[in-house]
Amino acid sequence: MRPMSSFLSWCGPLAGALLIGCTSPGRPGTDGARPEPARRATAEGPRRMLGLYRYQADAASFFDCASGDQFPIAPEGEGPALQAAYVAARAVPGEPQLAAVDACIVMRAAEPGGSPRPALQIERVIGLSPQAQCAVPGSATLENTYWKLASVRGQPVPPAAERQREAHLILQPTQRRMLGSSGCNRMSGSYVLDGERLAFSHAVGTMMACRDGMERERAFLDAFTAVARWRLQGQRLVLLDEHGVPLLQFDAVDLR
Repeated sequence: MRPMSSFLSWCGPLAGALLIGCTSPGRPGTDGARPEPARRATAEGPRRMLGLYRYQADAASFFDCASGDQFPIAPEGEGPALQAAYVAARAVPGEPQLAAVDACIVMRAAEPGGSPRPALQIERVIGLSPQAQCAVPGSATLENTYWKLASVRGQPVPPAAERQREAHLILQPTQRRMLGSSGCNRMSGSYVLDGERLAFSHAVGTMMACRDGMERERAFLDAFTAVARWRLQGQRLVLLDEHGVPLLQFDAVDLR
């Protein structure tokens, strides 16, 4: 499995130079235009967003699950990486997929000489799921949910370091496929689900070395190989060993 570091990287210096900037609620952007559709959701700097991404006819858009606003995707930043991930997932053109991203609302003209309108500049791609609708609060399910790692063998997991992906899992039921990250490296594989029993197999991952969190990643992978059962507690997923001992805990992320 070949590393795709650009898929989850932060915007580089050039993208930062092109960024007009997010605007706070009730304030105009740097060009004096007020981003009306985004007035409820703007903030200084990038923020975590969950929404429905689609790409069709050479145009990409993002429907924000939290605000109900829809944005075109700005060409700068990690927009091309999100598009590549969407295409690689063999999505039907125009069919939405649930995406978690860190992004910033910027002002862009749809065409030369046109009036600036709010657009979404992707600064970091967190994950992509074939789920075609926004999650409903309180309805977390084992499959088709973005599960963010919360603890390993009872030890809380600190926030991911800058320029590093967070550990997470997404289980895709169509092909019983597991996607995610162990903290530094991407991982994928298959799984077998039978009632309360859950087993992962054919797991592969990239082989990158990160400056921070390698010990936590090893602890995560060690526990991951021993998973035999699962249990849902509201918005929390607990993965257990054969004897029912909790190994890993994840929190459902719907980012509303």
